[in-house]
Amino acid sequence: MLLDAAYPSDIRVEKEANALIGAGFEVTLFCARRIGEAIHEDVGGLNVVRMSIPSANDQFNKKGWHDIFGAIDFFFRDVFREAKKWSEGMTIDVVHVHDLPLAKTALKLARELNVPCVLDLHENYADGLATWTHWQSNPLKRLKNRIFFHPNRWLKYERRMVRAVDFVIVSVLEMQERLLRECEISEAKTLLVSNTEYRGFHDRYPSLSKKEVLPEEHFNITYIGGIGPHRGVDTAIRAMEYVREEIPHARLNIIGPGSPSVLKALSEIVDALQLDQWVKFYGKVPFDQVSSYMMHSDVNIIPHNSNRQTEAAIPHKLFQSMLSGRPTLVSSCAPLRRVVKSCDGGWVFDADNPKACAQQVVSIYNAKGDEMMRVERAKKASSGPLSWEATGEHLSGFYQKLQS
Repeated sequence: MLLDAAYPSDIRVEKEANALIGAGFEVTLFCARRIGEAIHEDVGGLNVVRMSIPSANDQFNKKGWHDIFGAIDFFFRDVFREAKKWSEGMTIDVVHVHDLPLAKTALKLARELNVPCVLDLHENYADGLATWTHWQSNPLKRLKNRIFFHPNRWLKYERRMVRAVDFVIVSVLEMQERLLRECEISEAKTLLVSNTEYRGFHDRYPSLSKKEVLPEEHFNITYIGGIGPHRGVDTAIRAMEYVREEIPHARLNIIGPGSPSVLKALSEIVDALQLDQWVKFYGKVPFDQVSSYMMHSDVNIIPHNSNRQTEAAIPHKLFQSMLSGRPTLVSSCAPLRRVVKSCDGGWVFDADNPKACAQQVVSIYNAKGDEMMRVERAKKASSGPLSWEATGEHLSGFYQKLQS
């Protein structure tokens, strides 16, 4: 496996590696190295080899230049040299590359090793470039993004890579359908491996009391995850203007990291609508506390705004929320709506519509009896066909066929 980031930290990489190792495969991950980390390390049976390439975690500026140089012709020479050096003497049967940026680099490595190349698209990366930097105010960064990270450049690159590699893994049905349509490839070339979660996800972490994580006097509406323009946190904040009229003790808890420009834009919305009492930013919390926040919330919300990126991507947090036994409220972005509606396991509001979001929050607040059975249906589905146990078997089965 090839990853242009530090590890451990990537949930999808961890789950895929565990599934393959559990099925008897030997997996080596070439990744970036944080300052002070070991070059070689066994992480839960995964052989991790850390290359001398910058990590965004503690070498942010160097990582920025690394990304720019690679984006010039989409070939990361430092990664290729390192991966090729470390692969010497190893028996490599497949090169599995995580996400679009390293696709060309991995393909060249695979061709030199004379093995198949599998491109694992974690998300709708090319379209994401149009939204991730939407609130970026720094003029130099805006210029850099326009030159090197313009979505049209990356969509053309995506098309070339999807057609060139041997197999493409996608995380959501809508992404698969888009690639079949826009890249004109056969369905047999693709594999759907969704961002489902382990059935026992919430049993793996310490169970904190409600008062340790959230104020008990509030009706807690909680967003957990990265905070960006596409995540719909702005919609959730604007919804609180209407929610407070019906539920005065409601509070929106925003948990997760965001860039200074994004947090500034969201804070300005809070100030303009005078919502200080109803919205709280927690910042990033330890991952082992995420479960407790979810399980003590009155509503877990995934309010993604609708755009080409979110209409073909799905977060791990959806399935974690469904497993929590608490109400899940999602926007009408196609993947979110499809999963929730498939098991009648949650509530859906029209994306980008604060009033519609508020109406569904109030509906959950007033829900009783049969309506609250949606919570149990969500938990049942995400413990069965929508669990990582089922998804992981699908992935390992693909590799077993590839090996035969």
